[in-house]
Amino acid sequence: MRILLVSNLFPPEVIGGYELVAQELALCLAGAGHDVTVATSPLINHSKENSGSAVAVHRVLNYTGLSLDGTDPHKEQFKSGIIQLCNISALRVLIEQFSPDQILLCNISGLGALGIVTFLHEVGFHPAIYLGDNVFSACSNPHLRGDFFQLFGARKALQALRPIAVSRLVVEEVQQTLGQSLDRPLFVPGWVSNKLTPLCVDPTEDVLRLVFSSRIATHKGIWILVDAVKHLLSCGDDGFIVDVYGAGSTPEFKQRVHALGLSSHIRYQGMLGRENMIHAFSRYEALLFPTWEREPLGLVPFEAAAQGCLPILTAQTGAAEWFTATDCIKIERSAEGLAGAIQFLMAMPQEERVAWRTSTAARIRSSFSAEQWMPRIERFLSQLPSRRHRLAPLNVQNALFAITRMWRD
Repeated sequence: MRILLVSNLFPPEVIGGYELVAQELALCLAGAGHDVTVATSPLINHSKENSGSAVAVHRVLNYTGLSLDGTDPHKEQFKSGIIQLCNISALRVLIEQFSPDQILLCNISGLGALGIVTFLHEVGFHPAIYLGDNVFSACSNPHLRGDFFQLFGARKALQALRPIAVSRLVVEEVQQTLGQSLDRPLFVPGWVSNKLTPLCVDPTEDVLRLVFSSRIATHKGIWILVDAVKHLLSCGDDGFIVDVYGAGSTPEFKQRVHALGLSSHIRYQGMLGRENMIHAFSRYEALLFPTWEREPLGLVPFEAAAQGCLPILTAQTGAAEWFTATDCIKIERSAEGLAGAIQFLMAMPQEERVAWRTSTAARIRSSFSAEQWMPRIERFLSQLPSRRHRLAPLNVQNALFAITRMWRD
C-alpha cells in the first residue's frame, strides 16, 4: 500500500506521546513493505530531520496552537478545529504527487481537523484516524460546528472515518464533542518495543523506590504526589523515595518540595530520553501516575510495567481499561488514594513484590508487544474501502475555498 500519514507534529518535534506513536506507526508500516509518506508541520525546535528515516517527511502543514500568543481565541479555535485552507491546498498537492491508496490521520488538532476530514472524503477516501486523544476538542463550539456541518456535509465525512482508538474513554469524548457516533472502532492499547533487554527484576534496597515520569503539571498529578508524600511522612511512613523525571513547572515544583521539607524523599532527576527512561524503570518498584481522569491512555504505564515497575494509576484513565488488578494498583485520584497504594506496597514482603513485578512484566511484554498489535493496524488499513474517484482534488479545494470565504464574510 501507498499510505499518507498526517500528523500535526512529527519527531524530532515532540510534545508528548502522540507524535512518538505517529513515528512508530510510520516506521513499522514502512518496515512491513509499505510506501509511507508523512505530511506534518515544519521543524521549530530542531534544525534537521532524524537521520536514516525510512519514510519521506513533507513539512508543509501549518500547525495552530490555541491562544498561545494572545491572538483572538475564536480565530485560533476556527483554524485549529474547523479549517485551514493552506493545509487543504498542501494536502491536495501531496495527494496528486504521491497518489496514496490509504490515508492514516494521527493528531490533526491544530490543522483544521474538520476541513481535512471533509476534503479527504470529497476526493474519495475513507481515511483511518488514530485516536490517541480527542483531536476534535477545538470543535466544541456547537454553533460553529453546526454551520460547518450544514454547509460542507461534514457528517457524511465523519461517518466514513474508520477510527483506531486507544480507549473507550477517548471514543466517548470524541462522540460527545462531535454529537455523533464513530463507526466500528478498532481498539489498540499502548504497545511496548519488541527489542527490550531481557527482564531482570532485582530486589531493591530496604527503601521502596518509586518513580514519576511525566509532565510536571497539575493535570498530571504532580501536586497530588507532593501532598501524598507529605501525608505519608506525617503518618510516620518514611521507608520510600520518589524520583521525578520530566519537564514543565520545574522551578515551582522544586521550590515547593524544598519549602515543605520533602527534599529527602522527593528527588528531581531532570529529563531522560525515551529509551533511557524505559531502561531506568527497571530500577524502580512502582510508577506513580495520578494523572487526570480524562487521560486518554498514557504510554508510560505500559513502558514501566514491561520493566517490572508496577503502575499506580488513576482508575478512570484510558490505560486503566487495559490493565487488570494483577498488573497495577488502581486508585482514586487523591493524595490519600496515592498514599494508601504506597503504604500497601511498603507493607508487602519484598519477595512478594519481586514476584509481582516479574509476573507483571512478563504478561505486559507478551500481551502488549508491538509485534502483536502492529499487524492488526496494518490489516485494518488494508481492509479500508478503496478510494472512490469522485471529484478532482483541485476542484474540491477551490469549492472549499469559495464556500469558506462566503461563510467567513
